[in-house]
Amino acid sequence: MTSSISASAAEAGSEGNLPRAFGRYTLFDHIGRGGMADIYLATRRDSLGGSRHVVIKQILPQLSADPEFAGMLTAEAKLAANLNHANVVQVMDLGREAGRLFIAMEYVEGFDLNQLLRRLSKARVPLAGEFALFIVRETLRALDYAHRARNSDGRPLRLVHRDVSPSNVLVSFEGEVKLCDFGIARAGAAAGEAPAPGQEEAIASSRVAGKSAYMAPEHAAGGDIDSGADIFSAGILLWELVSGRRLYKGTEEEMLEMARAGEVPPVRDGRLPVQDQLQAVLDRALARDRGERYETAAEFLGDLEDYALAAGLMASQLRFASFLTDQFAADVLEGRRDRERMASFRVEEDAAGTAVRPIAEPEDADDPEDRAQTIPVAAGPDPVEGGEGEAVAVAESEGEAEAEAEGEAEGEAEAEAEAVTEAVVEAAHVDEGGALGTQTGFFLGIGIGVGLVAVAIIILMLL
Repeated sequence: MTSSISASAAEAGSEGNLPRAFGRYTLFDHIGRGGMADIYLATRRDSLGGSRHVVIKQILPQLSADPEFAGMLTAEAKLAANLNHANVVQVMDLGREAGRLFIAMEYVEGFDLNQLLRRLSKARVPLAGEFALFIVRETLRALDYAHRARNSDGRPLRLVHRDVSPSNVLVSFEGEVKLCDFGIARAGAAAGEAPAPGQEEAIASSRVAGKSAYMAPEHAAGGDIDSGADIFSAGILLWELVSGRRLYKGTEEEMLEMARAGEVPPVRDGRLPVQDQLQAVLDRALARDRGERYETAAEFLGDLEDYALAAGLMASQLRFASFLTDQFAADVLEGRRDRERMASFRVEEDAAGTAVRPIAEPEDADDPEDRAQTIPVAAGPDPVEGGEGEAVAVAESEGEAEAEAEGEAEGEAEAEAEAVTEAVVEAAHVDEGGALGTQTGFFLGIGIGVGLVAVAIIILMLL
């Protein structure tokens, strides 16, 4: 591949002149840049004058110009566009505009799982066990649907996500859990340069950067994969959420080797109730031998729901939404206000080119980092997967690629990871104890009140 633009020119073109027209869309907020695309929040107006927010992944020019990459991405995105499920982020449009390939995706108002856990850790609020299980259950619903999907002729699509990881699990403020970027991981892995002689292994490692921490052994070994690889990845998500720590730690090469080995320790005792049943679910989901693993995501989901019922940890979307609202109500309001401010600009074409005119006087800009954390699609590789993050409790940022290259802050992030994720499932027991204490106090109060009334009646009768 050859790059068609310089890095500085690309950066200027991606972030400058917003809002601006992009085909039928208006790009108004630059979320960030990953290894494959610039990512924007945009609006699309319909024929009735209404509009809706969407996320635009604008493929980088050098990749858009590569026929092999463009063909693979187009094929994968077309397959993903067939998916229509409550737990899958919808691919709404695919095309080319001004020489740039783009994918338009459903906008989800909330966080990805990395961002959610980091916000909770900063607030020192543990993620209750029931909600940890709920997130994995909903992710498995998405996988079950996608793995069974068929085209209009009834033929199986044989979709494999390939990158089931925290940055691709989106959580909305309505309590929804959605899996994004189906199939796009394979195109992204093909975006690297051809290896120079003797550099094949290094290039292979770089292509799985940010992904090896959630790979099935057969995937890490470079073998053929099927839906079982996604099941293993979902098993890692479950293991990390209930363990409160990362499964694999080390450099990218070390984590890739660990993923090839596929050795998973048991969850420490006392993390959640009925632990033997939970461990049995994990053992089967994370079996190194594909033949011993769950055959389908539906089987995994069924056993996990049985465990949640047995342990009294069966959360609902409504309960999860209530928890998120209690914790992040200010984020919801601020994010909406900021989007309305940004979208209050309209793009008008005149003889001199594109003019940006405010419909309303804009307020002061907010912290861009906080604003970016309310968007569903993060830029760049997973921090947890690239060795920069704090277990499953770190959000992505635009500067992580440079931090990884320089090897900065890794020790600090790892230390924070251990401190943060230890509390991930503590709320499961805290909630039970708190509820019991409340009930005990309530009934004790009633008993005392009844006793006092009885004494008063006896005294009156004696008088």
